[in-house]
Amino acid sequence: MRLSHELPLNRNVFPTYADNLTRIAAFIRGSWRRLSMIDVGSNVGDSYCLVNPQPADAFLLIEGNPHYYELLVANTANEESVVCVKALLADTPTVSSHTLLTDRGTARLVIDKSSMEPTLTFTTLDTIVDAHTQFSSANLLKTDVDGFDTKVLCGAQRLIATAKPVIFFEHDPSLLEANSQPIDQIFSTLADLSYSEFIFYDNRGFLMGMIRVDDKSRLEDTISYARAQQDCYYDVCCFSDAHARSRDEFLAREREFYANLAQSAITSRIP
Repeated sequence: MRLSHELPLNRNVFPTYADNLTRIAAFIRGSWRRLSMIDVGSNVGDSYCLVNPQPADAFLLIEGNPHYYELLVANTANEESVVCVKALLADTPTVSSHTLLTDRGTARLVIDKSSMEPTLTFTTLDTIVDAHTQFSSANLLKTDVDGFDTKVLCGAQRLIATAKPVIFFEHDPSLLEANSQPIDQIFSTLADLSYSEFIFYDNRGFLMGMIRVDDKSRLEDTISYARAQQDCYYDVCCFSDAHARSRDEFLAREREFYANLAQSAITSRIP
């Protein structure tokens, strides 16, 4: 990765940063015998590395930024289990007046108000999976596309309805607003697809708890908190209600993990 990439800094300051993805992948592998992962916003392949790939796994890595895509391909060149696709995703196939801004190891889409013509082409995840049918039964769908996560997931409803993957997505109210996206839309959309409970982590990787979609007051308070803070957002994990027992088991393990982490932190501060 480039020296400007912030992942090593974040991992050094917050050892739990992105560590939840590693545990999610391990749990899925243990429960479903293998990991079949679709990663939208793969960047340079850091998430691919974080899930500790195993021989039976399969990965569809999607990145729309040409510079990061080049590094992604280089970093996974010798991996037979990896399929890389260069594409920008949305809820419908379209062309739009957006531009890609790259800064400190991440890229985000912003509306280009100066452009009179559409500048970028978007497709949907369902369309990409149609071309790579080996991922039509993927059991982990991860998105990290800085404010476009709602659009990406809305463009994957057929995949979500049929494969019922564990979904791990970024929810950043400020970026959603910047892209004219309803802040709470994704929760109702996923609820319609039988995902009714959401496990929230803060952006440092710490477990905050589980919120049911019908607990509107708590959901609104959680979103409002992030809106009021600078550089605050959430990572959200959800299981299909068809896998409620697995969801409950995973959450119990996560609570135990963070309880042990807290106890270790307390012990280390005692003289």
